[in-house]
Amino acid sequence: MASGKTHDKITVIMSPFAAGIFFLINFSKSKDIGNIIAFTILGVAVYIFGGYMFSGDVDIESVEFNRWGPLKVIWRLYQRLFSHRSIFTHGFILGPAIRILYVYGIYLIICALLYALDVINLSTSQLIKATALFMEENKQLSFNIIVALFLGSGLHTLTDLIYSFFKKIFKGKKRPRRGKKRKNYL
Repeated sequence: MASGKTHDKITVIMSPFAAGIFFLINFSKSKDIGNIIAFTILGVAVYIFGGYMFSGDVDIESVEFNRWGPLKVIWRLYQRLFSHRSIFTHGFILGPAIRILYVYGIYLIICALLYALDVINLSTSQLIKATALFMEENKQLSFNIIVALFLGSGLHTLTDLIYSFFKKIFKGKKRPRRGKKRKNYL
């Protein structure tokens, strides 16, 4: 597998391509240049977040996992539920979908606890309805966020696949050593 630094570099290098994708997506949905630019910037920002913090590697002690700082505790259950590089963590569709639902589930649990303590006055079912309504009323925003999270983590998975492929091809082939050649006096 590629290192965390390699994943980070690839995420940054590919961000102009992500910007192009989001520009085209948003251009097809709106002719207002302000909306196109705003949603393109949002898409790229969430894409970078997806690559840096929301990749499949939150299922192990990794750079992405440690970036969550004190909040990394939320990923402990995820790490116990899913094995590393499984379809549930590194699948192109299933991986990001599970992480999105997982984080949303944690949000609902926290809100349910706050509701039970009378800190907030929205029940879990009301929060789910409010989320659905928000996504319905803000389709372009929701679409950009979801696509960006899928692109960011999908690139991580693609990088791992390519890296593993080439590692298998070149396995056993040793690179020549650099440095002084020793003379054999015997």
